[in-house]
Parts: sequence; C-alpha cells; structure tokens
Amino acid sequence: MLAALIAGTAPSRAAAAAGDTGVFVPMPVNMALPAQAVVVSGGTTAVDLVVSEESMIIIEAWASARANGSAMASVHPVDDADHLATIHFVDMTHQCGAYLVLLVGTRVTAGDCGSTLETLRPKVTMVRKDELAKVLAYDEAFTAILGWAPGELIGRRSLEIVHPADQQRAISHWMDMITRPGAARRVRLRHQHQDGSWRWFEVTNTNLIRSPDHGYVSAEMVDISDEMNAVEALRAGELLLRRLTDALPVGILQIGVERATVYSNSRVHEIIERQVAGVDVLLDAVRERDELAAVLDQVLVHGEDADLELELVPAHSVSPAATIDSAASRSSRRVHISLRALAQSGGAPNGAILCISDVTDAAHQREHLAHQAAHDTLTGCLTRGAVLDQLRIELQDTTAGVAVLFIDLDRFKHVNDELGHAAGDTLLHHIADVLRTETRAVDHIGRLGGDEFLVVMPGLPTREVATAAAERISSAFTRPLELAGQTHTPSASIGMAWTITPVTAEDLIAEADTSMYAAKSARRP
Repeated sequence: MLAALIAGTAPSRAAAAAGDTGVFVPMPVNMALPAQAVVVSGGTTAVDLVVSEESMIIIEAWASARANGSAMASVHPVDDADHLATIHFVDMTHQCGAYLVLLVGTRVTAGDCGSTLETLRPKVTMVRKDELAKVLAYDEAFTAILGWAPGELIGRRSLEIVHPADQQRAISHWMDMITRPGAARRVRLRHQHQDGSWRWFEVTNTNLIRSPDHGYVSAEMVDISDEMNAVEALRAGELLLRRLTDALPVGILQIGVERATVYSNSRVHEIIERQVAGVDVLLDAVRERDELAAVLDQVLVHGEDADLELELVPAHSVSPAATIDSAASRSSRRVHISLRALAQSGGAPNGAILCISDVTDAAHQREHLAHQAAHDTLTGCLTRGAVLDQLRIELQDTTAGVAVLFIDLDRFKHVNDELGHAAGDTLLHHIADVLRTETRAVDHIGRLGGDEFLVVMPGLPTREVATAAAERISSAFTRPLELAGQTHTPSASIGMAWTITPVTAEDLIAEADTSMYAAKSARRP
C-alpha cells in the first residue's frame, strides 16, 4: 500500500511525519515521499489538516493506525473544504522512527505550497534561552510561525522581539521564574514576526538552568493569535455596543435570571436619578414597586414580555450626572419600562433586558389633553360625557346613597340678550365657582350644555341630607355679582334625585330633570 501511495499519480498531496503522540515532527531523511508532496511539520497534528467537524474521524483513524499499523479515512481538507480527500496513516516507526501522514486528493500543487503551509502553520514551538534570556536555539516551527530564519536570532535577547507594551510584564515574569530553579511560569506576550507584524503567544518558561542535563531555560510558545484576535474583536464589539447604548435616549439595564446586573448604560442613572443601577434600586425608585416586582417575576420565570408606565419616587440625593432641570423633573416624573426576556437555546429564560424611558413630558401632555377633552373650556366643569361617566361609576355601588342635582339658570337668555354674551359667560363661570365652593372634593360637577349643570354627589345616606345639600347650593346662587356694569342677582331652578338602590344613570337624571322643571314652574308668577 505504501509503495502504491508513493508512486500514485494524484495531482497533489501533503505529507507529514508524526510522533507517538500524533504531533508532527521534522520529516526523517529516510522517509520516502511522493514527488509532489508538500511537507508539513512542527507543532501541529493531522486534526489541523481537516475541517473541524471531522476531528473525530482523524482521532479514530489515528487510533486504528496505532493499533493496526495503518489506516485511512475520507475527509475534507481545511484548505479545500468543498472537495473530498483521503488521509492515510502508515506506521514507519521501525524504519524511520515516525508515522507517515499522507493527504491525497487536495487541489494543492507545488506552486501553492506557500499558501498551504500558511494554512497549516504549526501552533507550538520550543525555544531555549540562557539565564540572561539570550536565544540559544529554536526549532523549525519557530521559523514557520514567526518567519525568523534558522540561527537568525541566536545570541539575541528574546526581549528584542517582545512588543514594547508587553516588555515590563515579560521582565517581571522572567525575574520571578529565573530566581526559582525548576519553576515553570506562564505569561501571554506579543512577539514580532520577521515581517514586522505581531503575534500573540502563551509562553511557558521552565527554569532548567541548574539541571545537569539541560542548563538552559526551556520556553514552550503556543500561538494564540486567533484567540486573542477574537478577544480583541469581542472587546471592540463590547466597546461599540457601550458607545451605542450610551448614545441612546433610553436607559438600558440587562439582568441575569437571579436579578444581578449584567450591564447598564449611563442613561439609566440619569433617568432614575440614582448613582447605582440595579433591580433593587429600580424597585425602590418607583411608587408601583409591587407591580414592577410581579412583572419581573413573569419575565424571568415565564419569559413573558411586558411594558409598564410607572411614577418615579424623588431621589433623596440626585446624581451629579443628572442635569435634568425642568418643571416636570421637579414634580411628578414618569418612566416607561419595556421588559424583554432573554432565553437560552432551549427556551428557558436566563435574564432580561429593561429599556427605561423618561416619558414625563409625554405623560403630562397626555394628561393635559385628557383633561381638556373631559372639561368644559369656559367653566372648567366636566363635559356632559365625562360627568355621565362619573355618575355611572358611582352608581356601581349605591349602598351609601347617591344624589344628582339638575341645575338650570333662571332668565339666562335675558342676560345674554340684554347684557351681551360676555356677561352670560361671566355668569356661567360664576355659577361654576359657586358649585365648586359649595360641594365636596368627592363630588363631580358637569356642564350639560348652555345654562344646565349636573352635580353628582356620592355618599349621601338619606334623601333629607341630599335635599339639604340642594337647598344650600340654591341659596349660594343668590349672591349678587356685577355684570356689564350692573348688579345682577342670579337664581337657578334645581331638581334633585336620590337613590340607595341600583338604578341607571339615565333614569336618575330623568328624575332630577323632572324635579327641576317642577321647581322652575313653581317659581314662575
């Protein structure tokens, strides 16, 4: 089989010699190879020749070769993943002291050797140094990884090719190791490639200076450039994410399933006016603490997203970073919190993202618009629809007694016709002020339209109490006021309806309306 492989006519091959551990070693001079073979050696293994998904195929084939003397497997080379190749392992330890590893069927030709060897560059190299850190020797893998020719660095201090930013760390590491015979110390440093670029290594220096069989420092250098590049890329991504989130007008708070803070941007502190951002601090910062706590449980336990609008509790000490100085910030402030569950691959929640927005101005604007929609512009009383809504709410429980007063101004048309509409508006505003003065905070005053008003009075236990309230208000109307330069004494016809049993709003108002017309008829001469 070996002879057939060597004499084969496959267009391209890669060959290596492997020791008992499977790590590639320098190619023995007496190992026969195909003429077109690209030799790979130093610090790598057959696993590095194929795509990562086929690592187990290589491991099993290697184990078979160790047991049976040879093995083969179909694989996809790492430098030609779209094409199938065959890898052979042949035990030649009895002749050459190593195993032959032969990859057949790749598209690599002699002219492609440079790119292939770069793809298969070894990851581990060994260097020997004296007690002053001068290089005594290094292997072929060192040349393959860092490009320095054999012997080019002999006699030079290894510190010369260490990145300036890492030199102090390298010196501290070396001094700690060199003063401890037999000690092995590990450090991560950047080393300069012969072309001027830098590569990361994890260097394990072992102090063998006093060993009679050695007399040097043995340095195992593992190329971790890919790992460190990935770490640097991750750090750069995290920095970009932080910069982006800090630029957002919303606060971002990420928490784990145990509610510990994973990440928060600076805007969180400004919005909640606390120097520390976390779930416990946020719970203390809102008036609706129990509501937020319950929603957090739903998000973290069941993965249910939620949105809340909550009122902030004024902070005792405001962070210097919080520079908001508006009237809204000094009064009631509101925040909108969007809670979104973060899930593991299996679907179980493993945390949450909270987006916190200051919606104080929007909430105040919304409340202002709602107030305008529900209140009469001239008198400040509730509109017809709003006062009817309040009556329906009060009638949901009539056990404490509910009364309504239907009020119609007397001779209002005369005021408008004789004194002008401005005087009529003044009269309406005066009547509204009287009603506000003579009623309680729990009562609801509405303007039905024109010169008609409705007062809803909950919690009046008897009809007699309701009647007394109506008489008190009627008497207050007779206080004179000046309209268009003339003294005018207003009066009004009031109809009262009271109930302590369930009734509809329409029926109760109709009863009060009927009572009002009866009162108005009685006042006419």
